[in-house]
Amino acid sequence: MTLIRKASPGMMVYEISLSVMGAIAREAGEFKQAERYLLSSIKAAKAKKGDQILCGACFHIARLYFAWGDMEKGHQCLKQAMDLAVSHRYFMFWDIHMATMVEMALRSMKYGYYANHAEEMLIKFFDHKTAEYLLARAQTIDESQITAFCDDFVATYQRDGGDQRYFVKASLFGKPEISVNGTRIPDTEWKTKKVKGLLEYLLLGSGSTISKEVLAETFWPGCDGKSALASLRTALYHLRKVLAKYNAEVAGPKAFIFETREGLQIKDGQALELDVHEFLRLYKETSQPTAPTAQAEQKQAALLERMVALYKGDLMVGNDYGDLVLVERERLKTIYIEACQKLSSFFVKSGEHSKAEDLLRNALAAEPYNENVCLDLLDLYMSQGKNSRATKLYYSFKKRLEQELDIKIDHRLTQAIKKRV
Repeated sequence: MTLIRKASPGMMVYEISLSVMGAIAREAGEFKQAERYLLSSIKAAKAKKGDQILCGACFHIARLYFAWGDMEKGHQCLKQAMDLAVSHRYFMFWDIHMATMVEMALRSMKYGYYANHAEEMLIKFFDHKTAEYLLARAQTIDESQITAFCDDFVATYQRDGGDQRYFVKASLFGKPEISVNGTRIPDTEWKTKKVKGLLEYLLLGSGSTISKEVLAETFWPGCDGKSALASLRTALYHLRKVLAKYNAEVAGPKAFIFETREGLQIKDGQALELDVHEFLRLYKETSQPTAPTAQAEQKQAALLERMVALYKGDLMVGNDYGDLVLVERERLKTIYIEACQKLSSFFVKSGEHSKAEDLLRNALAAEPYNENVCLDLLDLYMSQGKNSRATKLYYSFKKRLEQELDIKIDHRLTQAIKKRV
């Protein structure tokens, strides 16, 4: 950079070079160095009124701040960049980095920063179908997945004119819902309950191949093997027919349901957004050791809030096909209750007692016999002097255990209520 500055080549080469070096440092994970380069580029471009260079550098530093976790600065820089791009009708940038351009266009469409111009930017580099696909993706994608999605998209994209892109968003918590490119598939589209159930089962096992024999036995347990496999083929035909109607690929290497001799598989990749996957990803992140700082606690609480929001009820309500569903239903419910308890403790610590109470009540509704949740709720009530509410909870819980399970209440709950009441 020193040599370029001394050479004074003109044509804004130095300012462009600063922006490019900032982008390289950012992609290498050197965020502080990237910030220095990009801020220098922005300052120099402003001084020379080089708005096109300034626009590109603002895009780059916005991606930096989003990756760094500084959302406020990220949005500020993105808005500034889009203001410049729209006012000057910029679509090309000398310091262009495709993943950055796609991410900033996607974020602009998601948050309403000149969405039409952002879509035009994408059309300049890709095609109308791809731009439509990305626009639909922007409406549903979670904030935490945007950068990784854009990196993956740019790395795998092939502009061949016949490549139809699609994505399937599925929610398996509560009553399952499935949409393709942002359009929900209504239950009336499915020929039978088993056809939709088959898709839900494959979604739950996405990333793994499930043998046709297992599927046949799971969905048609009373039939002989030959008849069950024939029923599976018929159900698969109707399933693919619905998916094709909603523009998902059903044949070839990019088929949503991939068929091999070994069985059927829904690939866990860019074409699928599944609430269970995100729920488990967040759980894994919250399980990592963290420093005992206020900032770490805030991040942990935010992750737990997202987990709790994803859990809209028991897994795949109405689908009781196979042990896989039953086992996963209980496992995910246990994780949800654990998340509620952890998050409630953060709320108690910050004095948000009503939020803590709501969480614990929801957890107890999900698992009415959970003594640990009941104890947490008792402690919360008694810490606020709500002794009558604590007493009512204790005796209703005690009655439920004795009448429905024929077991005695945990002595910890009895001791807790005796101390305060």
